[in-house]
Amino acid sequence: MTLSYTDWLKANPPKPDGQQAERAYQRQIQAQQAVALRTVVDHAGWQVFVDHLEALLADLERRRSSVALELQNGPAMGPDLDRLKLQLITLAAEAHGLRQARDLIPELLRRSDLSVQDVNT
Repeated sequence: MTLSYTDWLKANPPKPDGQQAERAYQRQIQAQQAVALRTVVDHAGWQVFVDHLEALLADLERRRSSVALELQNGPAMGPDLDRLKLQLITLAAEAHGLRQARDLIPELLRRSDLSVQDVNT
């Protein structure tokens, strides 16, 4: 009896490489931070800002994944390949900036609470 490729794949599913595992771990941490951030931000105005940042981050991640797939599987060569690499770096930098802005919000709220307490005392 011969073993088909699909049967072999069912018996031996591919294991994620280190990069895939790291990306999955980072996505899990980001999701936990987003949930924690939603519970920390109880100010309506700041919550709108956090929701907007989260929507922008989700869009950037979707676009980054699309560019990464095109870079990995596409036929791009020469200048087109350079353009895709630059686009991927740009999207990663934009996402990093948005994450930093999002992560500053709890600290800003904490500081504003402290300054209100100082004024009231």
